[in-house]
Amino acid sequence: MATPEHLDKIKADIAAKILGGGKRNFLDFYFINNTQFAQDFIDFTCRLEQLSPGAGYDVIKRLGGLQGQERSTYDQIVQTLCDLVSAKKFIDSYPPEQGYIFKWEPTDKAKTNPEFMIIGKEWRLLVEVKAPSLIDYDTKNRAATMQLPE
Repeated sequence: MATPEHLDKIKADIAAKILGGGKRNFLDFYFINNTQFAQDFIDFTCRLEQLSPGAGYDVIKRLGGLQGQERSTYDQIVQTLCDLVSAKKFIDSYPPEQGYIFKWEPTDKAKTNPEFMIIGKEWRLLVEVKAPSLIDYDTKNRAATMQLPE
């Protein structure tokens, strides 16, 4: 659930970065109509900001920069949303209330740059999310002359 200290700022950032800017964003409809997706996005972005300061605003900035109706923009939005869904699942499974630490986009000792890291008492887990390209899938699917089950 969104906390008051972040809620107004995050809503203002969404209005400015995702809904503003002159070009359309694939997510406009959801935020303009205050859908359940938009409410859940705002709540999780606030939670993300609490757990890893700057992370919630980074996500909004990243999504806000993905404007226009090009197909490649759609794939980038899907990748970002996959990052968020994966992070939410890990945070729900390893909650900070039980002593786990969450870090968004940490730099690992090996100089990798995963989406996030969960730290337990005796371990740490770095997670790099790879979403499939729906455009590539669609292109390959359309190029097939016939589709038969194997």
